[in-house]
Amino acid sequence: MEPEKLPEDKLESGEFDIIKMDVLEKDAAYGFSRNLQTWLVDFTKYHMVYEDDIEMFLEKTNLHALREHFEENNM
Repeated sequence: MEPEKLPEDKLESGEFDIIKMDVLEKDAAYGFSRNLQTWLVDFTKYHMVYEDDIEMFLEKTNLHALREHFEENNM
């Protein structure tokens, strides 16, 4: 069973803390970044997102769009 990844997100700064993560996955050589937006974009560079879904993935995971969504929905 793989360890869970539980990010403690800080949308204002774009940085986050990992609460629980496999040590090997916390390596920049595998696309890990302390900046959330960079890490999400790197998912596409390391082929972790299906090619046909990249545009939608980047649109939905854009931190600016996420901030707006949470503000509009009082979350």
